[in-house]
Amino acid sequence: MSKTRMSMSKEEPNNLALHPSQLGEGEIHDGYTHDAVFGEITEGGPNYRNVGWLGTSALMMKTQIGLGVLSIPAAFDSLGIIPGVICLCVIAGITTWSDYMIGVFKMRHPTVYGLEDVGGLMFGPLGRNFLAGAFSLYWVFVGGSAVAAVVAFSLSSIQTLGRLTSMVWLGLAFFTVTIAVGVEDRPAAAPQDGIWVSDYKLLNNPTLSDGISAVSSLVFAYAGTPAFFSIVSEMREPRHYTRALLICQSVVTATYLSIGCVVYYYCGSYVASPALGSAGQTVKKVSYGFALPGLIVTTTLVIHVPAKAIFIRILRGSKHLTSNTVIHWITWLSSTFGVALISYIIASAIPVFGSLVSLIGALLGTLMSFQPMGCMWLYDNWNKAKGERTIQWKLMLPTVPQTKDQMFWIPTMQHVPQTKLGVFIEDLQRRVAALEHEQDELPSLNSYVDQNRNRPSVDEESSPVAEARLGQTFEDDEELTNPLSTGPSAFTVAGTGRTFYLGTSSNWSFARRILSMTHESLYKSPLPPDSLLFEGDTYDLGWDGSRISVDQEPLVVPTLDHSIYLINAVKFHAGQLFHLFDEGTFMDGLYAFYENPQQETATPSLWYIHYLVVIAFGKALSVNWNRGGRPPGCEFFTKALQLLPDSTFLSRDAVNAAEILCCIALYLQSLDFRNSAHNFIGQALRLALADGMHTDMPVHHLGEPLVERFRKIWWTVYILDRLMTSLMGLPQSIHDSQIHHQLPTFRGSPQKVIALGIQIRMCQIIAEINSTVYGPDGRLNRKFLVRTKAALASTTDLANDLQKSFDLQLDRSTISGVSRLSAHLHLLYHQCIVLATRPLLLCFLKIRLQPVDARPRTLDSSANILRLLQLCIDSAQQQLNILNCLYEQSLLDSFLPFDLEAVFVSSVVILMAPVIDSRLLESLTPWLEKSYVILDDMISRGNIIASFRKSELERLAELLRQLSPGRPPQHSTRIQRGQQSETITRLSSPVSAHLVPELFNLNDGLTTAEIMAMAESIDTGDVDWVVQAVTENHIW
Repeated sequence: MSKTRMSMSKEEPNNLALHPSQLGEGEIHDGYTHDAVFGEITEGGPNYRNVGWLGTSALMMKTQIGLGVLSIPAAFDSLGIIPGVICLCVIAGITTWSDYMIGVFKMRHPTVYGLEDVGGLMFGPLGRNFLAGAFSLYWVFVGGSAVAAVVAFSLSSIQTLGRLTSMVWLGLAFFTVTIAVGVEDRPAAAPQDGIWVSDYKLLNNPTLSDGISAVSSLVFAYAGTPAFFSIVSEMREPRHYTRALLICQSVVTATYLSIGCVVYYYCGSYVASPALGSAGQTVKKVSYGFALPGLIVTTTLVIHVPAKAIFIRILRGSKHLTSNTVIHWITWLSSTFGVALISYIIASAIPVFGSLVSLIGALLGTLMSFQPMGCMWLYDNWNKAKGERTIQWKLMLPTVPQTKDQMFWIPTMQHVPQTKLGVFIEDLQRRVAALEHEQDELPSLNSYVDQNRNRPSVDEESSPVAEARLGQTFEDDEELTNPLSTGPSAFTVAGTGRTFYLGTSSNWSFARRILSMTHESLYKSPLPPDSLLFEGDTYDLGWDGSRISVDQEPLVVPTLDHSIYLINAVKFHAGQLFHLFDEGTFMDGLYAFYENPQQETATPSLWYIHYLVVIAFGKALSVNWNRGGRPPGCEFFTKALQLLPDSTFLSRDAVNAAEILCCIALYLQSLDFRNSAHNFIGQALRLALADGMHTDMPVHHLGEPLVERFRKIWWTVYILDRLMTSLMGLPQSIHDSQIHHQLPTFRGSPQKVIALGIQIRMCQIIAEINSTVYGPDGRLNRKFLVRTKAALASTTDLANDLQKSFDLQLDRSTISGVSRLSAHLHLLYHQCIVLATRPLLLCFLKIRLQPVDARPRTLDSSANILRLLQLCIDSAQQQLNILNCLYEQSLLDSFLPFDLEAVFVSSVVILMAPVIDSRLLESLTPWLEKSYVILDDMISRGNIIASFRKSELERLAELLRQLSPGRPPQHSTRIQRGQQSETITRLSSPVSAHLVPELFNLNDGLTTAEIMAMAESIDTGDVDWVVQAVTENHIW
């Protein structure tokens, strides 16, 4: 080689002028040849330049195609076939251009072997080291995800890629999956009985997270690009690289399209990821067996490539690079062994390896496959005339290509914090906690159990890091807990001797706790049960529950037109909220019944039982109650209970049975038979689960009408179960992650879909509050306020949707009245806020009930705590305002339990406010009068439960009035009235006076932004303040 050639090769990294293509350099000759990377290649050493263009295509295809191709059908399932094909072709075009730039850049810069040389050429030593580290890290983790250490090390130690080309053809066994799903009758996960019809979708509407995940799978299917530099560097004739590339990309893209479309077409939504899971067990085992050699070849390549880069960097420029010397073999074997060993250690020793591989792939996949190629094009084509690159040009170089590449990289990285990074951190924290638990003796087993049981999602504000920060300054005996769920479970005994459990989140239990502890504080004696309301004692159903005593005489049913009237009453009052019957089949049965009623009553069917419950509902909703202890139509309900078959027979017709059980549960809840209602809705829930109503039911297989009815039944069961479970204060029976969240379409009624979605979201919030704020035994380890903050943040997420779609317009700005549906949704929304914040009210009422001389004289102020109390009271006021509007329009429900629950829980909160802090409520009297007017209206229409609730409120109001500053508690006589008043003010008002005016500008209720601001304002100081108050008063 001439001195000029040698000089040019040495100085090129620092010479930024363009070089002509050196096509002749590196050609193979008989004696020896010189390569700009490997140096002198002789017959005695390994021939690194011996890969033909067909072998190059095979090598490039094998770096692209692996078992990752089997995730493409699942990506098409998320996107739909048409968008999936379009996205795949676009990504194929972009990666083809990137791969083409590798060949062009290699021809123009023969000294380049890999991406690290590209970085050195464009950005100097810093760029070289950065890309070298990223390149090695990327391939080490790829190798670790499929490593078989001994075999991979042995095969990857073959010195040249030319000797590996014969192996790569073994990696085509994945084609058997296409044959497998085409030959088999249906996917393995699909229902195995009945006629199978694939439910594939040409177009789909995925969520942002699902869409990004699907596109990321397509991008990663082409992520073998970083290895192409190594492959072209060992080609016998680099000028044939483009030919090999086009063959590679054409075959790869055709393979991806054929497998993706065919598998998804046959499997539909039952496609597995990887797609081999869609085949039967036998075919799946055979396919994986055939794929094993291909997997070994892939592992060999991904270990060989980074090891070769390390090997060349160590020996480049020395004779040992191309000679079979001892140093050559020690360095080469050390490189392959080191890469294989590190991959094996990473795969075996890291407990969250799967999540870490996904994270590394998301971080480096697009970075290594797209972005350097844009920089390479700019490097070769920008400002050719000047031939020199300034410092400013170098700084510009990496920024311009991002306009193309960032459309993949940025969405992927936005997805990482919510999925890959979140799972990785959560897995790591969980395993670290487990190791610490095994090695150290913890002071409290409960704290460890709760830490794992109550662990929130990573994107919540109540993350483990935040919780540790809030609680790190407190000792175990100072932990903040929810007084409603702390210590031994609470029970009360009725006058009949029956014992009742006081559930943690129950409205009835909350009021009973306030009554009991206030009475005991004032009179030092338990609250007498006389004139108190207990579950199941209000109404007499006229039946002792024994089927032996059933009257066999048929009931006199209403006429046909009267029955239609009653059914319409049920549709107006309850049909907007719940699916209680399928109108088409129910009305067909109605007309058939009146054609021959004697035959139906002689052998009662499930339809007849359903009819009796609906008629009972209709009478209770449309007729005033004036018959003492039984509501109108109760005889129809009792008859239905007497005729209801055993669960063994109900399960044979789960669709009709679930609708009947929902009706029965709601009717019993309206009569205050809460335990029985909870049992019936639980039975409906289990029937629906057993029939698969909670799943993604295939429309093509079951038919759209049946799937639509299933979905309506399921979400009615779900909502009623969530509400009744919360009102009982019991744990939820099913987790949302186990449910497929597809809604019925309600053709022609889009508002119903929106209303149902909002109801479901609020039920999910209620379940979240019950499982966090009201956690088991209340032992939340100072997380109480953090959990409250998270719950409030959840309510604000849907507030805008609620206001946009179901605006109440209580300011009377329009001539239309208040919608009954909108009112129900707004009441439920405010009940979520009250449910999340009212434990603070109880906390400070307990402080208020302490003996005066035992209270602290001064406490640090916390404006945010008072704001939370004010938020609770504001939601109570808003509920009373809504109910008052319904009362003025004669729209109050006197039978269904929801309006009564709202007025009762709001009134209890309103009554507590002035006792805790006289500035929390400007005037109690107007709000209490509103409550009594609403209750009196229900009482006048025969609701006996409302009269009991009003009696309890009046009793609670009298007890709390004795705690006001003007009337000292009867058991405390040592403190003078003035001193007591001063102490109460200090205890109950930890906020300076200048903050008060802004708290009471609440006539129109708090906005969403104000509620969110309150939630975000909770900080460590608030926890300090509450913990100090709780600890110094020893209230639990």
